Amino acid sequence: MAGSLLIWQEANLYAGDNGPNNSKHLTLTNIKIVAAKEVTHTHSPGGGAGQIKLGMGILEAPEVSFKLIGVDPQTMGLFRFGESGLQYYTLYGVVRDKLTGVAIERKLVLRGRMTSVEESEFTRERATEQDHMISEIMSFSLTHDRQEIWGYEFSPPSWRVNGVDTRSAENAILRI
Repeated sequence: MAGSLLIWQEANLYAGDNGPNNSKHLTLTNIKIVAAKEVTHTHSPGGGAGQIKLGMGILEAPEVSFKLIGVDPQTMGLFRFGESGLQYYTLYGVVRDKLTGVAIERKLVLRGRMTSVEESEFTRERATEQDHMISEIMSFSLTHDRQEIWGYEFSPPSWRVNGVDTRSAENAILRI
């Protein structure tokens, strides 16, 4: 039976909206996408032989970080407070199946707020870089080959895996 060897090879980020001046395909050096990480609680039972980490049924606050080479005034302008700080960010990636050579689209769309922009120290020997952090993520959708793998909504609360809302029973009980 043939398997797959999927490698993420290329990426482009649109910071803000999909305007042509917001494409970061020439300056994006790395990006760390949202992680699916559950909040846990370590329990030490009074009569137990060891501890256990219990999943608490809630995601840790999602964040996305990325680095651009050079100075980017457009992304610096996305650092704001208040309601106007929430922006859409769209990441497009090329994932290649190394066994077949087929290129597959990877896409992450999120709505969040730029909470950090940090420029590296200037030296004559190397180009400066800007580190960015997007937090306060209200929603995101990660797709692979146009199929949603993960989907998240802060309000109303939703966590979708492969297009299925895993919180539907809880939301029904809570009348959300």
